[in-house]
Amino acid sequence: MLELVFIAELNIIATRVALGAIAIALAASCGGAKIQSFMLEPRNVCRGQAASGTRLSWTVSGTPSLRVSYGRAANDEPDEPDTLTFLLVVKKGRDSVTEKENVLEFPAQFAHTIAIQATPQGTDVVAGGETNPAQWPAAFVVHTVRTGSNRAINVVHGGRTASVSANGAESAALQGTPLAGSWQLKSAVASGEEPPDRLRLQATVSCVP
Repeated sequence: MLELVFIAELNIIATRVALGAIAIALAASCGGAKIQSFMLEPRNVCRGQAASGTRLSWTVSGTPSLRVSYGRAANDEPDEPDTLTFLLVVKKGRDSVTEKENVLEFPAQFAHTIAIQATPQGTDVVAGGETNPAQWPAAFVVHTVRTGSNRAINVVHGGRTASVSANGAESAALQGTPLAGSWQLKSAVASGEEPPDRLRLQATVSCVP
């Protein structure tokens, strides 16, 4: 008798759980159009590669459609990226929602500034940071680097070292290394000089599809 009661209680609990799940499903189906997630990867690509090189995914409630528009760089500036805009439209009955995400298409070569917060260390100032690989995939590689200010900078990046002179001359010592990854910078501070709060490099980046 006790066993039958226990089984009966389990069945009641199971029925309640099942009914609860059905109620949640019905509530979701009766709701309006929704976009739970809309993801693009990568967001930076070489010019002409967005359509074939961008992975899109979404989770929605409703019927999705995708609209794509293309925007050229302002005044056709050769160093500036073009913009490919993906507009996700989800409809459900009379209800509709939208979400927009952009992908930047970069030219074959362009200038990119690397600026990292610096801290004094003895007679030097040092800076360390990372360029995000999710933002800058393997297609983006360093061509040359030069100082972004009037100071010499020692650079460690991509398993190589470079000494960048203060006169603004370009160094090819890092050529072919990925833009993404760790950057370690160090610069000497002259006696009586106020240490800079950031160290800056100006990189010429090549985009290799």
